[in-house]
Amino acid sequence: MRRGILKAISIFVIILGGLYLVAPFLVEKVVEETSREILPNGVLKLDIEGVTKDRIYIQNLLLVGKQGPIMFIKGCEIGLSLKKAFKEGWRSTVTSVKLRGGELLSPQPLSFDLDVQNAGITKDGAQRFDLNYRLNSGALCQLLEAESITGKANVEVGTSGMRMDLTGRPAKGKTLEEQGSGSGPFVALDGWRAHLDIKGLKDTLNGTLDVELKGLGVFLGGKKGLFSMPSSRIHLVISKVLRDGPYRLNGNFLASGLKVSTLPIDVVGFEWRGTPSKIFLKGRLEASRVMDQSLSIRGEILDLMGPAPPSFSLEVPEQAVSLKDLGEISEALKDLETGGHLSAEIKGGGPTIHFNATSILKDWHLDLASQDIHVNGISTRLRFMLDGGQLIFPPSQPVEVEEVAIGKVKAREIGLRLSAFFEPELRILLERLKASWAKGHIYIHDLYLPPEGGEIKGIIFCDRLNLGDALSQFGLSRVYGEGVVSGKIPFVISNDGLSIQDGVLSSQPGKGGSIRIGAGNIISGQIPKGSPLYSQLQFASLALENFRYDWVNIFVDMKGDAMMVRIQLDGMPQKRLPFSYNPATGGLKREEGRSGGIRQKMRIDINISLPVNQLFMLRQGLKKEFGQ
Repeated sequence: MRRGILKAISIFVIILGGLYLVAPFLVEKVVEETSREILPNGVLKLDIEGVTKDRIYIQNLLLVGKQGPIMFIKGCEIGLSLKKAFKEGWRSTVTSVKLRGGELLSPQPLSFDLDVQNAGITKDGAQRFDLNYRLNSGALCQLLEAESITGKANVEVGTSGMRMDLTGRPAKGKTLEEQGSGSGPFVALDGWRAHLDIKGLKDTLNGTLDVELKGLGVFLGGKKGLFSMPSSRIHLVISKVLRDGPYRLNGNFLASGLKVSTLPIDVVGFEWRGTPSKIFLKGRLEASRVMDQSLSIRGEILDLMGPAPPSFSLEVPEQAVSLKDLGEISEALKDLETGGHLSAEIKGGGPTIHFNATSILKDWHLDLASQDIHVNGISTRLRFMLDGGQLIFPPSQPVEVEEVAIGKVKAREIGLRLSAFFEPELRILLERLKASWAKGHIYIHDLYLPPEGGEIKGIIFCDRLNLGDALSQFGLSRVYGEGVVSGKIPFVISNDGLSIQDGVLSSQPGKGGSIRIGAGNIISGQIPKGSPLYSQLQFASLALENFRYDWVNIFVDMKGDAMMVRIQLDGMPQKRLPFSYNPATGGLKREEGRSGGIRQKMRIDINISLPVNQLFMLRQGLKKEFGQ
């Protein structure tokens, strides 16, 4: 009998050991066969490492769909703990499920970890899950420059509907407070909260989705914010009246306290309606501190739940815009009035995070009457795009301006091309500027606009400027002339204002011209009439009333805040001047009523001083913009 007992025990141990050894194989087969019923177009393959009385250890799990691999999990641990008693309205059947190194392979790689704290059934028969999640990589992590994204989810799924609460935040991602960190372009987001509640999953359906975002912002580097949105809410209503009918989507979006660059926005609001294949949006943007009117916005969202990647488009139809007090944006822009016609468009979507945006200005103007500065006829079409978290500006973006007038200085037909890039902050390159000035043209090439605190260095190339027009805009009145000058004027703009050194304009060798300068430009009323200097200036003034020159040089420099213009003319007056020369004194004496006079080769120098930094507000404005 003893031998019989020992034999029975041995057989039982062998059976148990055999079951333990074959259990992983049996579980694999059961799971794979079950997956074929649940996923007719897919296959679930897994490699079970071991099975205990309350644990299943899966080494590799691969989900393959019709189009190829969908998900791969390197390690999975399922812990079982059956409980008979309901606790807080539901019964837990699984205390933990841990997925390590999971990857969604399609349509874009996404690495994740899941930790199911509890899974079970409620008294109503619904399945419930409480879990923690962690996204380790993917487009969202790249966009937020986050180490990972962590959060919690509570899900209930039953025959009558589904409920889900979701929270999350970036781990070590950028925040709105870090906008001055000097890094390159980034998206900031403090976190989000979402609640989904759906009633009915078969014939009819009614549900709501509420999402709240905190601390959202897009920054171009340093303090260059594209926009910031401290708080926003999304409300979506989902309904399906008939079993075979379409889903209906209605809802709204509301955000306040925004800033677009430094432009303060009171509110941005949207309402939408439609189906998952096409949703129509209608919205508005209000910024009462700087705009008298609100901007209307419209758009579409396509294929939100379809087989194709979703896409969207937003449009600001062309409308008149008037900005009334730009001092809200920058103190340097106080009293500046601007406006014109504005339109904009943004399109995006696809499996990766990307969009293309275009803004168009037509007949835009800038007026600062207190400084006699006027810019008219600004037209531009500026574009930028976001691709996989990288903000990109296409090169050679055009801007056209009909006229710029600063006091007497006027330039027309201004065309320029801009490029923007990151190193890592936003930097702008003025590739080329061309303008008509003084009946000729001026050019600027490769002007680099650095971030705050840097100097702007460039050269103005002048081509065939009319001498008379150029002198009149340098401050001389009643000036007429024939003949042209060309040359270059180097300049530097910094927080101290404008600086010019060694600027030279010259006439073409072998080709002279004529100049006529009205009386009163040369002689100062502070010089006594009887002084020798008065007679010399009177002589030069009469000579310049009709002067034929062989060559002319114009030298431009700075002395303090004033631009010093020195004009050298070498030629001969067109008529005899009623003066005589006294060899004894070396001076000139005016001889009225006598025949003859002086007409000979001579050189005349004219000096002009212009307070350009005060005139253009350069010192005050630049100091504010450069943060000094």
